Amino acid sequence: MKEGRRFQWHGLRCIVVNSHLEHGRIGFAVSRKYGNSAQRHHLKRVFREVYRSHHIKFESLDILMIPSRSFDSKANIYQDVTDILNRLLRRYQA
Repeated sequence: MKEGRRFQWHGLRCIVVNSHLEHGRIGFAVSRKYGNSAQRHHLKRVFREVYRSHHIKFESLDILMIPSRSFDSKANIYQDVTDILNRLLRRYQA
């Protein structure tokens, strides 16, 4: 992932790499600093659900999402992640 493009938005760091596959992939790196096990797994479930329902999965992009402690878990996570994926789609669409 060293060659990927990086950006940060609302406490969520994203690394994007053009994939050699026909479909996109997504990965998560949620540290223990984010919260307890239930909070970390809830966040990953939210990420997966938004990714499944989003059309960016048809693009050939590999995405790594890394939330920091400042990523607000009390805000509307679904909307934030959807906004991030829409932004990625606009920015890196081939």
